[in-house]
Amino acid sequence: MSVQFSLDDMPLEEASDRSSSASSIGCCSRFSECSDLRRCTNPNPEISSICMYRRKLEAGQIFYGKNAAWYDEASYASLCRTMDSLPGVEEVLPVLCYFRRTLTRSVLLYRSKPLEAAVSAGLLEEISCASCIQRFRLSALTPVLSRDAAANTAYQAAKRSKPARQTEQQFLSSWLLQHRPDLAAELSTEFICVSLYGDLRSLVFLWMDNHAVASSGDIVLPETVDARFLKTAVKN
Repeated sequence: MSVQFSLDDMPLEEASDRSSSASSIGCCSRFSECSDLRRCTNPNPEISSICMYRRKLEAGQIFYGKNAAWYDEASYASLCRTMDSLPGVEEVLPVLCYFRRTLTRSVLLYRSKPLEAAVSAGLLEEISCASCIQRFRLSALTPVLSRDAAANTAYQAAKRSKPARQTEQQFLSSWLLQHRPDLAAELSTEFICVSLYGDLRSLVFLWMDNHAVASSGDIVLPETVDARFLKTAVKN
């Protein structure tokens, strides 16, 4: 069953004294216990009275734990077996923590055997990362043309009609993706873009709670450390 409203949509607040000026919070740090007991368990009436999740619980809508609409015992058992047998799980756990911390749906990483294994096991989904070259510096794009004379000739001809509003970096990256996707794929071959979403995402987060996986360190985001990328603000 698809969940239309989940904890991912609600900002987590600590269960502590808060200013009475706050109009509402998504939920407090007791959301897992509240979900298991099907009621609000926060002893602080100031927090309980403004909790959005308490209202959902009272309406019979549970978004977390074994009582949630998305929870399936067989699927959870299958996930547990996957995690137990996953090679290089130590490298995958920080990625799962990143998904939970940032609530992002996909992330670009350096390709590795543990991440490929997670994709093969169905834990993560791999999506095309060729478009990441749109964030490459021009100096990181042009070498591919020097290795392919035909591509260089075609690009030089196409560049004569480059719109004035576009930089050469923007024009070249778009041209490669549209006309030479093989070269775009070559430029991005050492990266992998993975996603985690839907009911599996919720099951993974439940597994993390049950196994006390709160944090496994930061992950290396290519866009923050790799000189080929334009400088951007990427959350880690």
